[in-house]
Amino acid sequence: MDIAEKMAADIALAMDGGEWKDGKWYSKFHRDAWIKAVKPYADEIERLRRDVEEANARAYVMAKEVTLWQSRAALKEGE
Repeated sequence: MDIAEKMAADIALAMDGGEWKDGKWYSKFHRDAWIKAVKPYADEIERLRRDVEEANARAYVMAKEVTLWQSRAALKEGE
C-alpha cells in the first residue's frame, strides 16, 4: 500500500467509516476516487521527505567540513 492509498483509507476510516469498512473499500470506484483525491498531497509529502533527507545529508557534510576546519585551525595554533 503506497502513501496515497494509506492516506485515503485512513481518511475514509476517520470519517466514520466513509467508503472503508473492515479493511475493504465499498468498490474499486470508491478506492480509486479517494486515492485520486489524496494523491497530490501524498506526492507533496514524499517530495518534502526527500528534501528533508537531502538537507540532512548536506548538513552532515557541512558539519564534517566545519569539524575538519576547526581541527586544522587548532593544529595550526599548536605549531
